[in-house]
Amino acid sequence: MSYLPNKLFQDRNILQQSYNYRINRFCNEIVLYFSKNCKFLKEIGIQKINTKIVLTVTAKMSNRILFEDEYQKLLQNDPFVKEYSFLKSKGAILETDIFSKSFSDSFIEKLSHYYFAPKKTKNRYLFKYLTYNENITTLLTNNSLWFSDPNSFNDPFDCRYKIDADPLDWEIIEFYYGKDNAQTQALPFEDYARAFIMPPKDQFLKDLEEHHFMNSFSKQQGVCCFTEKYDNKLMWAHYAKDATGLCLVFDTWKDVEKEHLVFSGDKVKYRNSLVKKFYDGSGYFEITDILYSKNKIWTYEHEIREHIRIEKGQTDRAVSFDPQSLVGIIYGAKMNKKHKETIKQLTSQLDKYNIDHIDSYIDLQNNSIRLKENQLKLP
Repeated sequence: MSYLPNKLFQDRNILQQSYNYRINRFCNEIVLYFSKNCKFLKEIGIQKINTKIVLTVTAKMSNRILFEDEYQKLLQNDPFVKEYSFLKSKGAILETDIFSKSFSDSFIEKLSHYYFAPKKTKNRYLFKYLTYNENITTLLTNNSLWFSDPNSFNDPFDCRYKIDADPLDWEIIEFYYGKDNAQTQALPFEDYARAFIMPPKDQFLKDLEEHHFMNSFSKQQGVCCFTEKYDNKLMWAHYAKDATGLCLVFDTWKDVEKEHLVFSGDKVKYRNSLVKKFYDGSGYFEITDILYSKNKIWTYEHEIREHIRIEKGQTDRAVSFDPQSLVGIIYGAKMNKKHKETIKQLTSQLDKYNIDHIDSYIDLQNNSIRLKENQLKLP
């Protein structure tokens, strides 16, 4: 089903909002529309240059006609037409541009609204570093992976985003009234509003992002992290406890039954700045770029992410994987022999696995972590 911006400017008394608000919400709806209807677009960006709104997309030559067709559908959509007519009366002009190559970092910095579809890895094998603990037994016994709440990530900026908003005073008051519900539930809104002290805009945006992230975004998202690299020294140190842990090897080319995790192989995009989102009060915006963006200091991780949506009331974040997709276990160069034998014994008792057990070692001559001979032919 096509996504059409039928909610566009039909709620929250949009006519009271500023011109800047209406421009931003208009741009936000355009990005939402094309991100839903044009999965072939790799990037969508909007740059505001004086009175011009320039919609730029990345598309293959073969998909350009499809994009133009979808653009014409948008131009004929009634709510869109009405709002665009108003903006044009104020001097706004909507233009389009199509790139064949990815946006540069400098171009992305100029965009007021930006969306990207994650690139797919070309690697057959994905790797997951783990510390040795009791969770390993649960993972292997149940052939399940844990999809974490983004709020638990070690990087405090991971999955965080900046919010741009242009609310009316009563909307700010309404936000704090709802946010402080436990204290205000016995207090009528009118009384709360009379005593309310308006915060600086920066403080409001900070409180808004924190509240939205903690109470909506993070609770509804589950993320499991992998990498394209099995020999990264920093990752062996950070995620496998100084190479005393292990690294799982998953084969993404295996045919998987529907009840198991299907690896998408979506790559993280490394950026210079946080994702920025325009907030119109509904709390609805495209989140793919939030989930798959990290700061460039993490580029060395070559991270791949798998994502699920957590339903309200759901407490179990474990997702089963096809045991046949787990094809190898790489043991850290400093792993305890007893721990290694425990894992080997456990997997040998579970008929569902056919695992190549691979030892690693520290190669001082080449300043690297190397693998001993293995059936997977990993160098």
